[in-house]
Amino acid sequence: MRLIAAALSFAATVVVAAAASEAPLPVYSPADPVVKDLRHFDPRRPISQEMRTDVPNGFTVGAVGDLIISRPLSQYSERLPAFKATLEVLRGADVQYGNLETTIFDARNFTGAPYSWDGDWTNSSVPAVAKDLRAMGFGIVSRANNHSLDWGLEGMRETSRLLDEAGLIHAGIGEDRGLARAPQFLETAKGRVAVVSIASTYRPTSDALPRQGAAPGRPGLSALHVTRTVVVPEAAMQALGQDGLCDGAPSL
Repeated sequence: MRLIAAALSFAATVVVAAAASEAPLPVYSPADPVVKDLRHFDPRRPISQEMRTDVPNGFTVGAVGDLIISRPLSQYSERLPAFKATLEVLRGADVQYGNLETTIFDARNFTGAPYSWDGDWTNSSVPAVAKDLRAMGFGIVSRANNHSLDWGLEGMRETSRLLDEAGLIHAGIGEDRGLARAPQFLETAKGRVAVVSIASTYRPTSDALPRQGAAPGRPGLSALHVTRTVVVPEAAMQALGQDGLCDGAPSL
């Protein structure tokens, strides 16, 4: 597989189905909800092959960084040779990916409001941007980033609607944590591509939450929560104890 990258930055994981080698079947416990009797499967489709996927040689992925454009731009490619050449390179890929770091909506009838955070910009784009990205060749975009909820849940949902209308696959946001974390798939002529999007920097309370009993989940982005852990070597702890800097601290 060949990766084509252009300079335009954020975090998402693009998973490309690659040729899998033969591997032994996993051993399941009695409680696993899977079919264990191989007689339930078509003998012409062995269970060992059910999870195998193949992508032919020459499959390429075009990837850029942040997509932060407020209006359509592809029309300028005819008079901007370098821009045109970049689009031609990306359009030559079997799938093209970018991180959508904006909210797409029509301000004339939008019912939401901006939610600025730490003095950052509230990015916005006109509705035509969604179809323009498709015209540039983009097939999949990630949505989990610090600008996902610049315009609240209304902006998040309106962006989803316009991306769906444009035929762009997107991941990283949802009506609850399960939907926000779920992979989304693009079917190409050469293979199936999945995109999973997560963010470690985001506005407070903008991360999606799971359902809890009768309580609904919270809409938002797929968040990566990080816990900081400091590991001190035993010799360092003993030296600190001898210096009286950590009296009463438990020994390691």
